Amino acid sequence: MSTLVLHLPLARNGGATEYRYTLSADGHQATRHGTAAASTLPAVGRASEIVALVPVRALSWQRVTLPPGVGPNSPRLRNVLEGLLEDRLLDDPAQLHFALEPGARPGASAWVAVCDRAWLRDALQALEAAGRPVARVVPELAPGATDAVLVLGTCPEDALLAATPGPDQGVVLLPLAAASMALTGLDADPPPPLVAEPAVAALAEQALGRSAQLQTEHERALLAARSPWDLAQMDLASSGRTRTLRKAGSLAGQLLRAPQWRAARWGAAVLLLAHLAGLNAWAWQERQMLAASDRRELLTQLGARLDNAQVLDLRRGGTDFDDLSATLVATATALLNWHDNARFSAVNGAPTKAVKAGWSRVDPVSGHEEFPRIDPAVICLVHDGADRVALARQAVWPPRMFSLLAGFVEAGESFETCVAREIAEEIGLSVRDVRYLGSQPWPFPRSLMVGFHALADPDQEFSFNDGEIVEARWFTRDQVRAALAAGDWTNAETSDSELLLPGSVSIAREIIESWADPD
Repeated sequence: MSTLVLHLPLARNGGATEYRYTLSADGHQATRHGTAAASTLPAVGRASEIVALVPVRALSWQRVTLPPGVGPNSPRLRNVLEGLLEDRLLDDPAQLHFALEPGARPGASAWVAVCDRAWLRDALQALEAAGRPVARVVPELAPGATDAVLVLGTCPEDALLAATPGPDQGVVLLPLAAASMALTGLDADPPPPLVAEPAVAALAEQALGRSAQLQTEHERALLAARSPWDLAQMDLASSGRTRTLRKAGSLAGQLLRAPQWRAARWGAAVLLLAHLAGLNAWAWQERQMLAASDRRELLTQLGARLDNAQVLDLRRGGTDFDDLSATLVATATALLNWHDNARFSAVNGAPTKAVKAGWSRVDPVSGHEEFPRIDPAVICLVHDGADRVALARQAVWPPRMFSLLAGFVEAGESFETCVAREIAEEIGLSVRDVRYLGSQPWPFPRSLMVGFHALADPDQEFSFNDGEIVEARWFTRDQVRAALAAGDWTNAETSDSELLLPGSVSIAREIIESWADPD
């Protein structure tokens, strides 16, 4: 099987991007090499492999210990690595691609290769679009790959010293100088072999004071292509699997089209498909039976435990939660509401996926990250500065049910400006002396209620301008106190109070109570 190794350029891919390539018939000796645009790279057969080589300069290496239960195929792997490496990386982990070393195991130490996520994704997509799909992605140099000291560069000006000193030191990149040997930990006696590219070999020998063995870029590329590493993991792994399946399908097609084997191949294919169909049908039947059994067992257990359970409206069941539980419920509800409406990217409409334990969502195509949206809203108690308060009833509320006035903050508004606008729009009153009181998370769907009180003239006439409010009245302090003593909206059917007020789950009740009993 022939191998085409493509050196990924460090610059972002564009229409004029050219790739250095190495073509080998056996994976060991280069038969052809050069530079070409993606569309003009050597064509390879269906049985050949295209390998992308990530330059040593594009990768950093981190050593981590995987938690128990988290391995290469764990759905939590990406989030776990972001958490483990967040404090060690200069860039935002969401913008980086991670790849585990081959053979990594849960609970064990492992190397993680790190590179720019968008850069690698764009490079692979550009090659895919040009008809050169990549089967594997390998690092130019990986930890423990060689005992030698390498001097890399196409000219003396960009020469670098590279080494893999040991299992715990990853890949070291340093300027080409004698002092760098001490920093690598490879200044032992005898010293390790020195291997250099032809363009910088003389410079390496002069700087380090010993002879160097020559190794071309193409020889090193083929050596890297034979490594067990594959950086196409996690969100980049699916494309690799798809390409592998496509290749397998092409090979199968070639065999089926061979005249001398056609009958035998079709017979074997029919038998195989029948066997697989039977297995899949049996497995599906078993899964359905197990699922039904599990559901019955779960329902039985729940029924035994929850004989007296009731389904509650969160607005009406707030008294059943302590402060911590209420905070957790509000947070969970707001996050779930946000996730329901953030499943597609606002940039390009691509499906997003939850990351960072649900605290953000990422578009895997563009790398754009979105965070939970919070909509600020004001809520205001309007009073006359003495003994009366203005309360209002929405069109969807039953008679006797009144509360404070509230509304969402618009772009360019301060909270105080929003208070004045909302009250003027909803009941036609002009307010003054707007004062902040407090705030409350309100997860219906994902708001932050900011509480105020303001003064208004009772002699002004009410006017309902936006259709949201159908009734507003001035109530005395005594009327409000009586309504508070009578309970809240939840006992509307049994209460004969002329005024029904919100329950304790809402900041509205706390504001009303503080006005009714200022002492």
